[in-house]
Amino acid sequence: MITLKIIGLLLGFCALSPAAAQEQFKAADGAYSLTVPLGWRLDVSDTSLEISNDEVRISLLSFPAESADAATATAFERLNINPGTLVSAVDAPLPNGTWKQHIYAEGTRLTIAITQLRASKAYVMIIVGEGTDVQAANPQLLQLLTSIAFAETPTPTYVDAGAFEEGAVSFGAEPFILSGALSMPVGAGPFPALVIVHGSGPQNRDGLLGPLTIYRDLAQGLASRGIAVLRYDKRTLTYGAEITIDETFTIDSESTDDALQAVSFLRQQDGIDSARIFVLGHSQGAMVTPRILARDDAIAGGILLAAPARPFSALLNEQLAYIAEVNPSALESPTVKYLQDLADRYNQVAAGASYEDAFGQFATYTQSIERLDAVAEARDISAPLLIMQGERDYQVTMADFARWHDELGADERMTFRSYPELNHLFMASGDLSRLSIPQDYELPAFVDARVIIDIADWIKAHI
Repeated sequence: MITLKIIGLLLGFCALSPAAAQEQFKAADGAYSLTVPLGWRLDVSDTSLEISNDEVRISLLSFPAESADAATATAFERLNINPGTLVSAVDAPLPNGTWKQHIYAEGTRLTIAITQLRASKAYVMIIVGEGTDVQAANPQLLQLLTSIAFAETPTPTYVDAGAFEEGAVSFGAEPFILSGALSMPVGAGPFPALVIVHGSGPQNRDGLLGPLTIYRDLAQGLASRGIAVLRYDKRTLTYGAEITIDETFTIDSESTDDALQAVSFLRQQDGIDSARIFVLGHSQGAMVTPRILARDDAIAGGILLAAPARPFSALLNEQLAYIAEVNPSALESPTVKYLQDLADRYNQVAAGASYEDAFGQFATYTQSIERLDAVAEARDISAPLLIMQGERDYQVTMADFARWHDELGADERMTFRSYPELNHLFMASGDLSRLSIPQDYELPAFVDARVIIDIADWIKAHI
């Protein structure tokens, strides 16, 4: 699954440190609140908030305005900023509303303005720093932006904010230390716990896709039901530049290794029952979940959401054919053109070309994901699995779910659930009478409550 890049030019200490509290800010008038990135400084003045590290400065202002463009110009004037040349202007729909984003450049310096109008008031975030520093801070910037909760921002009905606390964490092994959030139920514990493993692409801890946050919904919904959940920014988001030059990079580098580090981290946290840690994988993450369980047989079980049961190339060709059928104009988008190029390369391999000829020098990653057979690997583990599928999913379809059921349905360790109205993100949006389409991901929605309840019940039945 391809995630939305909110900020167009931005890409994608000791390991196993304990959870640390992030600073929370709430506006005096109660209009909004936000979470300050771990290690960043917060300064409050009469006119703005200043959030900064040593390289990047963020200013947040709010004032009456009639248009986003006028509000952005006013913010620059108040901050005495000459932003430089405009290089990009896009709309960015997020869970807390749609923001208008402008990116300016002057030499190597970037100035980014992100503006939203709510009623007659504008909220403007101005980010200033060297391009390389801003790019490096992208996970923190994205998390800050999505943490802004306006008084009327909708939340899932199954989330009880008083039932859990959420703190920032860092874990992993050098040079790939990862940041994330640990949602801990309130109480003495010890609690069963869950690690969320992302789908494909450089995803953040929330699984942010436009206005949708599948992993945040899952984490906070399950934490509301007494299950601790760790979610984190994926390695390909935080360290994208380093990974592009690594010829040894594989699907294990991308997902398996970091998930195992996350499990080890959870075992060392106060309030966690180390014998009751589960792994939840979504899409590509579900493909590697049996492998994660095989490499750590102390993990209590796995939850597979939208788990591919066929080679990646087969899914990719199927997705492109479907997109061409329901929305031919989408074939001209850069994202779909990139996917089509991938599909063409896989087809060359199927016709007899080598991976190296089709994909270039670094074909290691491509081979590692194409040759992964999650169903076969699941047969060889002893842990129980909960396999879940949205019946409207066009990316991982009921054909995949059928293979899981046909080959493993007689195994008493396996539990199967499918949901007629739900899509790849286990949400109901768009026309519920057909398979979902890419445009459905632009509609605000939450993970369905039945999914949260079914996962919580299954975990509690296996502890």
